[in-house]
Amino acid sequence: GTTDPRFILVPHDFDTILGQGDTAQSTTRSIWSMIDSPASTVANERANFLSRFMRHPEFAPIYFRLYKQHLDTTFTPEQLNPVLDEFLGYWGAVSAVPAMKSFAAARRTYVLSQIPLALTVTHSLSTQNGYLRTTTPTVTLNGLSHIIDTRRVRVSGALATWSAWEGRWTTTATLQPGLNQVLVQSMNSNDVEFARTTLEIWYDRGAVQTVSGTIATDTAWIAETGPYSLTANLTVAAGATLRIPAGTTLYLGSGVNLTVANGGRLLAEGTETAPIRFTRAPGTTTTWGGITVNGGAASPETRITHSRLEFNGSTAIHTANGTVFLDHLTFGTTDRQYLSLDSSSFV
Repeated sequence: GTTDPRFILVPHDFDTILGQGDTAQSTTRSIWSMIDSPASTVANERANFLSRFMRHPEFAPIYFRLYKQHLDTTFTPEQLNPVLDEFLGYWGAVSAVPAMKSFAAARRTYVLSQIPLALTVTHSLSTQNGYLRTTTPTVTLNGLSHIIDTRRVRVSGALATWSAWEGRWTTTATLQPGLNQVLVQSMNSNDVEFARTTLEIWYDRGAVQTVSGTIATDTAWIAETGPYSLTANLTVAAGATLRIPAGTTLYLGSGVNLTVANGGRLLAEGTETAPIRFTRAPGTTTTWGGITVNGGAASPETRITHSRLEFNGSTAIHTANGTVFLDHLTFGTTDRQYLSLDSSSFV
């Protein structure tokens, strides 16, 4: 060691380690064998006290990092096989060398399979109309994440339960009625995201809020009571503001347009973890029209942020002399124009 140089690690039992010892070895032996099932039944000889240490969330990543480091260097066939040839090739047991190489390669493959390096999501939902579907407002999700680099996992912004020694996370996610884009993020030791994936889940509560016509006064929709079904054109009149909160889903019918009149205002402000969805109802094949924002001198600012627009039949967002703030928008209909900003003030 650096502080105490009298400490020396001495490897032994290489015959057993390489599958040639008195005790038969398995290439799929647990990498936690030192704590899984201690051989001794004498309480003060058992290694149970090691479990808390070996599986501690601060130590487990170190254990796996060093494991992976040696698997990628020392124990690769390119490095290990020449060593076996050099040191054992002239012994009488030279015939055992090929078996050692084969055992080491198989063991390496198995251990690598026990070190999760990718972010995954698993669930028990079935698919309907192209979406994972549930009729309840919560869903249990779990999966794996990079076992060396991950310190926590967030699902829709909330911390999931993280098991560092398994590289496994689990959570119960809350859904809003309609289409949910569930964001899963792997965070490192600095709480910085280094991997992400998303899952589309349709929470079908069996009812919708039907809207059309004109919104003449300030109106605030509620995501939890959606989704909102626009069965005919909807106009936000002058002097009125329509607020659409984060996580809301809008189903727009065939050819339906959402229009903001000069003097009106639309505030559709989603978030990274709860975007707004402008789409068509699952199971339908029609296209809706688009969003038009009209304006003039001193017209109020319409804001559309963290939103996804898809299945529109014309330009997704068109402004004429309007004032708009657009941020973090995604567009699913690639054969239609995304934006048209005629004589408008925009950010």
